[in-house]
Amino acid sequence: MAYIGRSPNTVGISKLDNLTFNGVATVFPIAQGGIPVVAGSPYALIVSINGVVQNPGIDFTVSESTLTFVTAPNAGADFFGIALGTSFTLSTVADNSISVGKLDPTSADAIRGDFSVLSVTGTNTLSAISASAPSSYKVGATYRFLASGTNTGATTININGLGDVSITKSGAVALSGGEIVVNSVIQITYDGTRFQLVSGAGGSGTGNAFAQNNLNVPAGTGVSLVGPLELSGTTTISGRLVIL
Repeated sequence: MAYIGRSPNTVGISKLDNLTFNGVATVFPIAQGGIPVVAGSPYALIVSINGVVQNPGIDFTVSESTLTFVTAPNAGADFFGIALGTSFTLSTVADNSISVGKLDPTSADAIRGDFSVLSVTGTNTLSAISASAPSSYKVGATYRFLASGTNTGATTININGLGDVSITKSGAVALSGGEIVVNSVIQITYDGTRFQLVSGAGGSGTGNAFAQNNLNVPAGTGVSLVGPLELSGTTTISGRLVIL
């Protein structure tokens, strides 16, 4: 498990390294095996000088890994110390303080859910760059882009060099042309095998839908669109077309 700030020391109860007194110094670092021991309060320590247990908070105080005696122990006095576990404070993360860039790609993809493709080139063979820099195509990942041209047939897209994947409509139906129109906002979603067209001619979902060729809605099926629908050509509707 990761922590913000200093990682907790889970040493537990341990004997502190020996301290050497000169009769003058009152401040000493405390450690176990050379590793600093962080104590949250003086009550987390048992401190003995020449066999006399010191009163925490009265005879000594502690600040993280620094032990301070009220009176300097005598020179050459014997020291014995026990740390009753170590403590740490978990910080509260400020609102809007962690960016996606601080997360590993898999976590970032899962949180983002919706991806914006910065630039797309091509018509039937699309090449795209995504700001989210996905490490692979993930089921359910959705992308939006501004079409750089109008497709004329079957269409593929390659995002960030991850490989060409077909864009289809109505499930697995290959595009035939005119489904992606230049300067229109297109949305696609990966289903594990292909990118299904969500907005665009022949797609369904939120956004603008465009058709410069024929838009055919067969009987027994339907297309739901949110946004304007622009048609150029013959439109045959035997099923259900809902425009919100």
